[in-house]
Amino acid sequence: MTGNPTLRRLMRAWFGDGRGTNAVAFRRDYQALARRVGPFDESLVRFAAGVVILAIEFETVTAELRTAQAKRATGKGRKPSTARITSLRKRHGLAWASYDSALRRLQELTRAPRHGRLANYLESKP
Repeated sequence: MTGNPTLRRLMRAWFGDGRGTNAVAFRRDYQALARRVGPFDESLVRFAAGVVILAIEFETVTAELRTAQAKRATGKGRKPSTARITSLRKRHGLAWASYDSALRRLQELTRAPRHGRLANYLESKP
């Protein structure tokens, strides 16, 4: 994945051995995000990983909503209630809003001028 020790620690903490579907999705999405917005300095690695987690949550909720809608429309036997579909739609909207705002913030942070240390930055201010 990457030589970044912070990211490796996060991966082990969140996904254990890293062979699950969420771990695979995380690696795929993190690499895509790093190509699109990165590279990330040490302070932004955790934030970028959080953005990827929000993307995975959005994908999961989207799949749940589609499955529930399909079962409701064509399924036999027990079907998801209208309230369940409404709840999933709300979760879908909230997941999208969270991901979108975090991604925009990450893009702002990567466009901002980078300063090696906070003290150097504060000293350079008039």
